[in-house]
Order: sequence, then structure tokens, then C-alpha cells
Amino acid sequence: MICFIYVVIWSEQMEIAKSKDPGELLNWDDIQKMKYSWNVACEVMRLAPPLQGAFREAMDDFMFNGFSIPKGWKVLAKIYKHTRINLAKSIKVSWYNI
Repeated sequence: MICFIYVVIWSEQMEIAKSKDPGELLNWDDIQKMKYSWNVACEVMRLAPPLQGAFREAMDDFMFNGFSIPKGWKVLAKIYKHTRINLAKSIKVSWYNI
């Protein structure tokens, strides 16, 4: 499955590269044509986001799961949670506009 994804992304990008002159940069229209590449990038960001969490300062004393968190302590707030899944089985080609 991973090989299939690579081939589709490579084909999509090579098709765009063939339409460009040597040294010509991508423009917004070229990027909008990369629908499959964009969807794969979004799926990667969903499974492994670059921002894992953020530190916040406790404004008041509070209890969390039986633990006392005093005012002023730094608390790590997790941004996401997902279960570990087999990536190859989770990808459904029908999700993408190819």
C-alpha cells in the first residue's frame, strides 16, 4: 500500500513537472493540481502532528485524577490523541480525489 501511495504521488508531481520549463518554479495553480499529495500530507499530519502539546500555567489550585495541581505549576496540555493503527490498513483510496 505504501508503494502505491508513493507511485501515485510521484506520478502526480511528474505530470506537473513535465508541464514546466526547466528552472520554472511552481505556482499556485500547480499546487492546487496536487490533490492526492495534499491529502496524503493532511493524513500524515493527522497521524503525527508536529505540535504534540502546549505548556500552560495553572491559574488556580485544582484536582486532576486525584492529583493536586497547585497554582503556578506548568501543565502540559496534550493536543491530540489517537490509537495506534496499521497505517496500510487505515488508508482508503476512496478518501482521496484521484
